[in-house]
Amino acid sequence: MVHRKGSFTESYAIGTARLDLETPVSENTMFQAASLTKVVSSYAFLKRVDSGELDLDTPLWNYYQSPRIANNSEAQMITARMVLNHTTGLPNWAGTPGDANSELTPQWTPGTKYGYSGDAFFLLQQVVEHLENKDFADILRDEVFTPFGMSHSSLVFRDEDVPLMTVGHDENGVPGKLSEYRHGNDAYTLLTTGLDYTSFIQRAIVDGEGLSKKIHEEWLSPSSDANQTPPSPADPYISWGLGVGLEESNLGPAVWHWGDNGTRRAFFITFPERDESVTMFWNSSNGQKSAAATLKLFLGNTDFHSIEWVDGNPE
Repeated sequence: MVHRKGSFTESYAIGTARLDLETPVSENTMFQAASLTKVVSSYAFLKRVDSGELDLDTPLWNYYQSPRIANNSEAQMITARMVLNHTTGLPNWAGTPGDANSELTPQWTPGTKYGYSGDAFFLLQQVVEHLENKDFADILRDEVFTPFGMSHSSLVFRDEDVPLMTVGHDENGVPGKLSEYRHGNDAYTLLTTGLDYTSFIQRAIVDGEGLSKKIHEEWLSPSSDANQTPPSPADPYISWGLGVGLEESNLGPAVWHWGDNGTRRAFFITFPERDESVTMFWNSSNGQKSAAATLKLFLGNTDFHSIEWVDGNPE
């Protein structure tokens, strides 16, 4: 856990990284960020909007005739904006997560309704990789991790990171196997630390480093309503920007996201106007259960609608 407010940053390394080896967690322990990966990826995509390589409202089909959407005219309508605000109509995963060849079929007309999709993000990754002939893992390394000083972050498995990596633990505390993501996926394969991710939050989300003012503001502005089916009591307080969750709270406007890779969980929330953030990573399927109580320790006894929303919307 890392709490940052203004110039004050304090990290808390608690628990066991690998129960099978009795390895303690440290500040340099690398956790799976799960869907917090999408926030970092959205930053990289928006840099391409800034440069003119991508247009938010041009169909992705115009950039790359992906075989995954070749047989569906509605899928060929999908734009980068729809991917980032989760209105593509695509399922979270059409097949096994990370399957590069599964056909993509919208469940409703793209652009008309919110529906969370990791495969939509992966499609956008494939478009960018096609345009640039470069692995997305290398893009994030060169444009995010290196310039932001995120030395313990990678989209893909690296042998040298093994001593720092966690394994997941199920609800009974039984450890699983080490995950080896050899092919990076912009939706869920980021490995990082609490301090590294907090650096990204501060420099990219709060300060807008590397983005024009216009695109930075659009990133963090409501783009879809994020209403759930069935409805959640939290829906009126939650919307979606371009790759980030947004929340209206008693503490002011917040930017947030959650992650769920089964036995690996993650959550962050930042209040740009307060210059304050809390980042949490867990290597346990029980981890998310502590999120609300932990936030109250740092931010006070108020409602966190994002937590309520997540509880009704597991990935």
